[in-house]
Amino acid sequence: MNDLYDWLYTHYCKPRRKDSELLRPESAPEIREARDLLLSGEGEPLDREDALDLLCRAEGITAFALGMEFCRQLLTEFPFPRS
Repeated sequence: MNDLYDWLYTHYCKPRRKDSELLRPESAPEIREARDLLLSGEGEPLDREDALDLLCRAEGITAFALGMEFCRQLLTEFPFPRS
């Protein structure tokens, strides 16, 4: 099963995450500020931990949304039998 998750991430999620609206720095100033804080190494340790948590949540939300889109595409490819 882990091979399936790895394949889905590598072939579906990873190429599309750069197009994700949430992860674009210009669309979410909080994400940009968190990245800048972590890259600069400035701020208090708690601030850096909060920034890392924010980036992890954004990644999780993006992966979930991409997974839902993938499932929707799978479902629309197959017609459901009519009763």
